[in-house]
Amino acid sequence: MNNGGYILLISKDIEYCLIQPIYKFKKPEFEKIGITLPIIFDETKNTFILIKEESLENEEDDIFLNNQKVQSFPAILTNGDILTYKGYNFRLNLFDLEKKILFESFWYENLYLGNLPVFSAKAFEKLIEIEIYKAKRYQYPFSMVLIRFNQDISQKSKEIEKIICENIRFSDMLCQFSNYEYLLYLLQVKEENIGKIIEKIKNLLNDILDLNIYLAKGIEFNQNIINFQDILINLYCK
Repeated sequence: MNNGGYILLISKDIEYCLIQPIYKFKKPEFEKIGITLPIIFDETKNTFILIKEESLENEEDDIFLNNQKVQSFPAILTNGDILTYKGYNFRLNLFDLEKKILFESFWYENLYLGNLPVFSAKAFEKLIEIEIYKAKRYQYPFSMVLIRFNQDISQKSKEIEKIICENIRFSDMLCQFSNYEYLLYLLQVKEENIGKIIEKIKNLLNDILDLNIYLAKGIEFNQNIINFQDILINLYCK
């Protein structure tokens, strides 16, 4: 059930990097850029969907979901989807609102998924917020890597995680952030070493699982980063 969440405007212009909560009874509106996204909540499916607006007659109003033009409406939205509309990219973070509220009281018990040291998305976000605070206070480096596939890889997630976990250190942290994305926290790793790590992971996934990564980027933490959403913006816009 995806009945809550937020939408992140991914923009190279930092001034326009906005976050908009998503509600059941109101279309998400980004007033600063004059865009209202054609998204509503479908009670029967218990999730948010894209609808076709009557005004969408021009090519510039075409909607793309994960780089594919949406041909039929309504289109079901899932966590991690990238929506392109009127030249802007938006990343959807959707979740079960009731479970998230309940999770706040015992998140530390939900760190790992399965038997691999892979953190749940909820726990990972909280842990990175802690790491941001510590890095600002103690001035130590860390880097973050985004690995995004252009298809749903949930059926191969265990195989992917096993390969990555066997090739990172105990101090690093891996998270399947959505069905399309993995985030990798690298303690004490600086920017000049990120490329080698990404290349190694890309080659392993391609050689062993015949998987091609659509997007792989990394950034080193800097003091201008405020929170976890800031890291996501920098990863997608770098």
